[in-house]
Amino acid sequence: DIYGERLMYIHDDSETQCDEIHMTATAIKFGGEDLEAEFPLSVEIKFNISVHLKNDEKPVRVEDKVFRIVQNGRKLLTLDDLCYHDPDTDFDDNQLLYTRRGIPNGDLVLVNETSFRLYQFKQEDLIQKQVLFVHRGATYGRFVLFVTDGKHYTSSLLEVSASEPYVLLANNTGLLMQKGKEAVITTTNLSATTNQDIRSDHEIRFEIFFSPKYGQIFVNNLAVATFTQHDLKMELVTYRHDDSNNLIDTLNFTVYAKGLHLDAEMKIQIYLESHQRPPVILHNYSLLVEEGKPVQISNGNLLAVHENSSPSEIEFKVRSSPVYGYLWKFISNKNYLGAEENPILSFTQQDINDGIIQYIQTISNQLQDHFSLDVTNGIQTVSGIEVTVDILPKLIPLEVH
Repeated sequence: DIYGERLMYIHDDSETQCDEIHMTATAIKFGGEDLEAEFPLSVEIKFNISVHLKNDEKPVRVEDKVFRIVQNGRKLLTLDDLCYHDPDTDFDDNQLLYTRRGIPNGDLVLVNETSFRLYQFKQEDLIQKQVLFVHRGATYGRFVLFVTDGKHYTSSLLEVSASEPYVLLANNTGLLMQKGKEAVITTTNLSATTNQDIRSDHEIRFEIFFSPKYGQIFVNNLAVATFTQHDLKMELVTYRHDDSNNLIDTLNFTVYAKGLHLDAEMKIQIYLESHQRPPVILHNYSLLVEEGKPVQISNGNLLAVHENSSPSEIEFKVRSSPVYGYLWKFISNKNYLGAEENPILSFTQQDINDGIIQYIQTISNQLQDHFSLDVTNGIQTVSGIEVTVDILPKLIPLEVH
């Protein structure tokens, strides 16, 4: 096969640069001669393959958002606003070349020479903060950008929206941490955004006006009353709990950006070490429902408990909905939350204890239904709880002999 050039290796078109084949070559008898005495029966061979990559991928956009700027102002265009990636592993994304067309409500200029219009720039120019957008005219506009790696081109639109200056919170998810411990506050927990021309994250400053009651804020292990967005990005900001039995705390602060400010609050939730243990399922028994009727889900059917979580803190989330019915929740005065087209997707153990969660059977001529749940105490989750529903049909078919 090798001499006849019938053996081929076909690459899978991935971005791998090398491959290998492990094989065993075995001596066989030929012409009645016994080769075993003179030669080994087999030998292990490792065959190395070097792959020469080719430029066969178009650049793809990885940051796609509206560019927001102060009306009649100017602002740096950065990778936070516009970014592409070339899937070819041997290509440097910094060398991607942008070419822009006409801009209806502004212009792109060189940051240190604003009279010099930019019609082409590389991605490394965005990294080095060399591209400045100058707004004028309409508050909204968009323009075409062509991006190339030197061989493949792709095009996209960059939208520009101008307004009065503002500073807003981009993230304020709060902090979840263990009692008596220290936790890092990052830009995932807290960050601010502005349409002003901010050249450095040091320019966005957070000042604490009401300190946490049951802990303290540190930057680089020093207690502080102020920190910057740069500190958050570098993961230098921490909250240290005082190990008291208070499990809710707040951080009240003002965020400043170029003379603008915004007052806000961040929630801090503390959990016990035992919260890291998942809820325990004590009951998971089948429901029994008449065809076309509702049935209450009681804690005799479904019961999850946790040693340090109340029933209202234990939440069930629907993983897969019933096939022949749906779930709804009684509110008050014959009002229900949930419908066949829009069933409820979560409820608490307290809801079950209160008897306000029901399964509604809707499809006739069925004998069984099922749905799947996840249950969590807010920290740990138990997944894939299968709930079975036995359906009593209106008509029972009888076979007559």
